[in-house]
Amino acid sequence: MYVIRYFREEDIASVMSIVMDTLNEFYESSLYITLHNLWKEGIIVAESGGEIVGFILGVASAPKEARILILAVIENHRKKGMGGALLKAFIAECYTKDLKIINLEVKVENEDAIRFYTRYGFANIKTLIDYYAEGKNAYHMQRVL
Repeated sequence: MYVIRYFREEDIASVMSIVMDTLNEFYESSLYITLHNLWKEGIIVAESGGEIVGFILGVASAPKEARILILAVIENHRKKGMGGALLKAFIAECYTKDLKIINLEVKVENEDAIRFYTRYGFANIKTLIDYYAEGKNAYHMQRVL
């Protein structure tokens, strides 16, 4: 069983740990706080047994547009519907904010993520060459609400 709820500042250590463990990336805690202050409903976490096991982080990136920056679920909680629940909650927040388009980037070789986003109505718009720091390509995916 899990609970989907809005991010709170005391969740920062857990969120940073998930990013490091799942994406092998590090962002300063101030980044999460800044993004949280810009759109509090744009960061949503999933809790299981009182522990944060996944989250989605998005921003209102342009007039009528949102961008998902991170969607991460720790490995032993994947494929249990948690990522879908987080994405649905984020999409609902986009509707509430009257946003019309959601964009995201995903590594070309991340077939599981591409299938996941496609199931939720995202389409590949274009390939972004050398998008990631390590020189990997990305797909720019988009969903029109």
